[in-house]
Amino acid sequence: MNILNLDKIGIGYGKGESMAVSAVNEAFNACTDMACLQKVAVVVSGGMSLEDATNAAKYAQDQVGDNVKLSVNLSYKEGSDECMAYVLTFAKENEDICEKDVREKYDPDEIVDNIITTVCTNFGVDFRDLVSDHDTSELQMPRELIMYFCRELTDMDLDAIGSVTKDEYVAVMAAISKITQLIKTKENLLPFIKYLEQEILDTYNNAGALNEKRH
Repeated sequence: MNILNLDKIGIGYGKGESMAVSAVNEAFNACTDMACLQKVAVVVSGGMSLEDATNAAKYAQDQVGDNVKLSVNLSYKEGSDECMAYVLTFAKENEDICEKDVREKYDPDEIVDNIITTVCTNFGVDFRDLVSDHDTSELQMPRELIMYFCRELTDMDLDAIGSVTKDEYVAVMAAISKITQLIKTKENLLPFIKYLEQEILDTYNNAGALNEKRH
C-alpha cells in the first residue's frame, strides 16, 4: 500500500502587479528538494487579478512537471494588496506499510464531539474560548490539535474542519501542517498524540456500546 506523506511546507508572500506569482515562487523556493514527489498542493489567497492567478497556476505546473499530481486552490480576497501562498509537497512512504497502520475514518457527526471534549479536557480549556475572538497562546495548540484529529480521523475537507474551529481553510491547512511537522521533530509529542487519539477512540467506542445497550 502506498501512503502519501507530507514532506515539506513552503510559505511565500507577494505584492504588486504579479503578487500571486511572486508568492508561489517564494513558497516553491522554500521547498528546495522537489525530487521523488507524488503530489504537490498549492494554496494561494489574496487580492490577485485573474491573469495573475492564471499565471500562478501555470507557474506551479511548470515547477512540478507532468509526472506529479498537482492541486491548486486560489482564493480571491477583495481589497487585499498582497498574496500568501502555501506549497505542500507529498512523498510516498515505503511500499510495506501495513493496513493496520492506516487510521480508520469515522463519521464526523459521531466523533467530532469526542475530539473536542478529549482535547479540551486534557488541556483544561473551554471550547467556547477556543472559538472566540479572544485568542491566546495557551489556546493555540488545543485548537490546532482539534483540526489535526478532524483531518486524521474523518474525511472532512478543510472548509468543514474550519467550520468546527471557526477558522478559514488556509489557517486549517497551516495548523495541520504544523502539527504534522512537530510530530517529526518533537520526540515527546508523538506519544501524547497517540494517547489523545486512543482516548478519543475509547470515548467514541464506549458511547457506541452504551447506545447499543439502550436499543
